[in-house]
Amino acid sequence: MRRLPSFAAVTAVVALMLGVIGFVVSAMSSPVSAETSTTIINEGGPDGFVAVVKVSGLLDPVMVDFIRTSIEEANDEGAVALILQTDSNGVVVEESVFASLLNEMLASSIPIDVWVGPSGSDLTGQSAQLIGAANQVGMAPGSRLGNAGQPVIDGLDTKRLSPIADKTVSAQEAADLGITTVEAPTIGDFLVNLPGVATREVTAENGETRREPITQVR
Repeated sequence: MRRLPSFAAVTAVVALMLGVIGFVVSAMSSPVSAETSTTIINEGGPDGFVAVVKVSGLLDPVMVDFIRTSIEEANDEGAVALILQTDSNGVVVEESVFASLLNEMLASSIPIDVWVGPSGSDLTGQSAQLIGAANQVGMAPGSRLGNAGQPVIDGLDTKRLSPIADKTVSAQEAADLGITTVEAPTIGDFLVNLPGVATREVTAENGETRREPITQVR
């Protein structure tokens, strides 16, 4: 029987989605000039959606099952991508169970991206190996990543994992090492920089420009 995600996990996901929706609504409701510029920045169209789930705390059986279910649903429903927003400092399931999760990430027909954030979040211990199975990786300033240990399975991105096998790094250090692929102070910044996510550039009355997603976020 499939385990349902814990109340805390569900609450965290709801809070995350409110935050992402707030980012989009805020961007769309800001005053813009009559000559607002709308330009598709990334390849892709407004069809489809990006799924966002929050992964926090230890990767226990409930959280691992929640991630696996999220991957299955995102693939079945035709998502453009799945973002794992992470703040986790370890794995407490059997290694074979964690290995199965990593293999599912690698086998996914849609990109699975990992963002460590917001500021103050960590992705450490074996949990850090999630980035080895991710398509794009980003970190918020003030977050840390590392102490990943030796890869649990073959096929993980060792160029990302080797430098953090026995140490943790900051967001800037991860960028310098080539571990992160997207500049992402916030999850909104991470989202609009993902390949396949359609975005537009909007110029406000004060002349400032910003990017906002056209692709739906769930």
